[in-house]
Amino acid sequence: IALTGDYVSHEDQYVPPVADAMGKLKARHGVYAVMGNHDHWTDGPLVSDMLESEGIRVLNNEGFRLEYKGAAIWLCGVDDLMVGFGAEASVLAQAHTVIDGIAHRQPLARPLPIGDHPA
Repeated sequence: IALTGDYVSHEDQYVPPVADAMGKLKARHGVYAVMGNHDHWTDGPLVSDMLESEGIRVLNNEGFRLEYKGAAIWLCGVDDLMVGFGAEASVLAQAHTVIDGIAHRQPLARPLPIGDHPA
């Protein structure tokens, strides 16, 4: 399951119940999230910490290889660009270079980027 941000908006008292509700989501290969601009405007560290405490992996400008039955994807999470926490263009360019290299060596490994406001 990929969660794409904006879980709360301006009121931090909603963070605990939202994190609790999302913590009930279960998937064979995990639950992953990125932060949205509203999460940062409310209290980014609190939102991230509470999601992590519920077993949800928050991807902030990072990614990893996910394998299943001989196939693989790279799940990449980019933090919110609207509030200035996203990866710099040079970092994203490096990520594309790495992903392209992986795709050439391992044709079944494909990137799956998740983001709040994907470009």
